Amino acid sequence: MSAKLLEYAVDEQCIDISRQQLQLIHSIISGTRGGSSSSSSMRQQWDCSDSPWLLQIVANATNGVDVDKIDYLQRDALMTGVGQVYNFTELLRNCRVVDGELCFHQSQQDRLAGLFRARAAMHARVYQHRSAKAAELMVVDALLAADPVLGISRDADDPEAFLTLDDSLLGEIKRAARRSPQCPHLAAAAAILRRLDCRDLYPWVGEAAVPDQFVLERGEAACALSAADVAGHQDSSLGAGLSEQDLRVSSMKIDCGKGNCDPLDHTKLYGDSSSSSSSSSSTWLASQGIARPATFMQRKCGLRSRARRRRALAATYTSAAMTAAALPGARRGSSSNSRSQARLLAIQQQQQACLRQAAAAAAAAAPRA
Repeated sequence: MSAKLLEYAVDEQCIDISRQQLQLIHSIISGTRGGSSSSSSMRQQWDCSDSPWLLQIVANATNGVDVDKIDYLQRDALMTGVGQVYNFTELLRNCRVVDGELCFHQSQQDRLAGLFRARAAMHARVYQHRSAKAAELMVVDALLAADPVLGISRDADDPEAFLTLDDSLLGEIKRAARRSPQCPHLAAAAAILRRLDCRDLYPWVGEAAVPDQFVLERGEAACALSAADVAGHQDSSLGAGLSEQDLRVSSMKIDCGKGNCDPLDHTKLYGDSSSSSSSSSSTWLASQGIARPATFMQRKCGLRSRARRRRALAATYTSAAMTAAALPGARRGSSSNSRSQARLLAIQQQQQACLRQAAAAAAAAAPRA
């Protein structure tokens, strides 16, 4: 979409720029040769083979060290108040082009590792935080519910219409629901947004780490659990009748930017200021006897319940525990499963207490013989 928006802005505002310059901008934004332009003729007008380092400035597909990442990590850490200040100015000062690639001085080894750690930390603490993911799921559900009426998805491919899709869209859904109170789609969307306004987020059930064996068996694309997986493990004796629509499963993948690979393996370093050659960062670390972690990615699946009924929540906790236990390579009696079982037991005890109170009240109100 960024390529479409750029082309739309150039055409709409009659900006004096050549097709070759426009394609250069496309390529820099996407980080790939040819960019993401929809025009095949435009893709052929510019070749970056003589200066590949240009593609590593904004969106560095080689190792992830780019100005976009540096910018949003510093901005988001400040604006969210996580108590961590990131400053990568010195890293940029010690960057140079060697052998056609962006390389960094050996003295910046710790700052490079810190950049990758910062990305993983911000995903764990902010971007994929429980509350943030719950709000995200609720907004998605509201948009999907209103889409048959408002046609939101149609605007996603039209640059001019896409520019109107801002935060005011949620308010528009509420206003449309008030104007058409009989519309079930808008009513469902507005109900979800009311819950979101009151911070009545989808109840958190628990999370389970996705074992590597599960990924090997199902493949990378299908490694995430689905709502059907969880609903299929429900305890029918609870009588909740959980369906896929009652559950929301979110897949979380936290890494340093290159999946389960060490991004330092793809980052080049140079020595003294007159050096014209480079070597990989991991090679330099090995020469210094510095060990690196064995794994660089953590996969988790988080489960939430759309229902607020006590019986449905109890069934969800049971399903979550049974699903996690059934995962290939899962550790039996894990802390996540134990917490789910403890919540289930507490809810069942509350149910039994309510039944006893109801029975006692009924007995007291019954006429005596």
